[in-house]
Amino acid sequence: MRILYLNHVAEISGAEMSLLSLLGGLDKARYEPVCIVPGPGPLTERLLKVSPQVRYAPFVRFKRTRNPLLLFAYANLLPVTVKPLVRYLVRNEVHLIHSNSTIAHLHGGLAARQMGLPCVWHVRDLVPLGWWARVYARWTHKIIAISEAVRTHLQRCHIPAQKIAVIPNGVDLSVFAPRSSSLRPSLGFTEAHFVFGMVAQLVPWKGHAFFLRAAAQVAQTIPNARFLLVGDDLFGDHPAYVQGLLRLTESLGLEASVRFLGFREDIVDVLASLDALVLPSFNEPFGRVLVEAMAMAKPVIATNVGGPPEIVDHEINGLLVPVQDVSALADAMRRLAQDRAWSEHLGKAGRAKAEREFDIALTVQRTQEVYEELRGKG
Repeated sequence: MRILYLNHVAEISGAEMSLLSLLGGLDKARYEPVCIVPGPGPLTERLLKVSPQVRYAPFVRFKRTRNPLLLFAYANLLPVTVKPLVRYLVRNEVHLIHSNSTIAHLHGGLAARQMGLPCVWHVRDLVPLGWWARVYARWTHKIIAISEAVRTHLQRCHIPAQKIAVIPNGVDLSVFAPRSSSLRPSLGFTEAHFVFGMVAQLVPWKGHAFFLRAAAQVAQTIPNARFLLVGDDLFGDHPAYVQGLLRLTESLGLEASVRFLGFREDIVDVLASLDALVLPSFNEPFGRVLVEAMAMAKPVIATNVGGPPEIVDHEINGLLVPVQDVSALADAMRRLAQDRAWSEHLGKAGRAKAEREFDIALTVQRTQEVYEELRGKG
């Protein structure tokens, strides 16, 4: 069964890491993946290690807008960008299209409809869809939602429940496993420091400013606390936000205790260097980095909204706090830093939950069941 996987960017973030994990575990005796990306990039290099076929198509990264001129331009561009995809489908036998994002499905869904092929729309966000929800539903044979929060969001958009399968992201538990840190000394951190880390794209809804404000409160009472921010504004959409975070760090007097590491390929080493992971997102659809940290036996703190409550069991394998509540976040961080034995207990419980529910083998198995359900349909 040849499956065409579409991803609308060649950079790597959480959605792309999940795609790479899926392809790495795919049963290659039953499924032949062909990946379509916009061009060369970090993702392209990684894809070649798990898929023998990687092709380019001129996808447009449509930005969400209400500007009528931009919407008109996008409407005219879409058929142009879909045409090379349809040309490939005409020349090559493909049995199913799997769109790895909502934007990718603009291309994949339209191409599948033109060619009479079954298609999967992988929904990894909680963005408003408006009238597009009904269009997408008509274009789609099966929708994979990464969390119950995403499923609820889709049903509120009037997408039929029978089309939706919830399949949480999984991680390779042999890679994301407890280990010592080789990175920590190079950052100037000793075993006496308690290091909190936030690993996320530098975009406003991830809540970095709340992490920094909470860090300022924690630093007042726990002088050995240190703070890492790992990630970047991958697509250059929020330069003012990034500069604002740097200014906020300075104004809070945190220059000596905060490190901005930018985008990192060595996420396993980064997570190994932490004592706890913090994810204060405003409305997170899943929270893959929470699973990665838990798999490495790190205690986690997340906001009690969206997908994280499906991952984190409060005071069992991590802590949940109200969204945009700096004081509650600071209190949770202090609890971990002041009781290392309890923090380690939470981390071990997190590893156990990752083994039970978030092994990549489970994600692959459930996704392949979707493929078998769609085999021969169109």
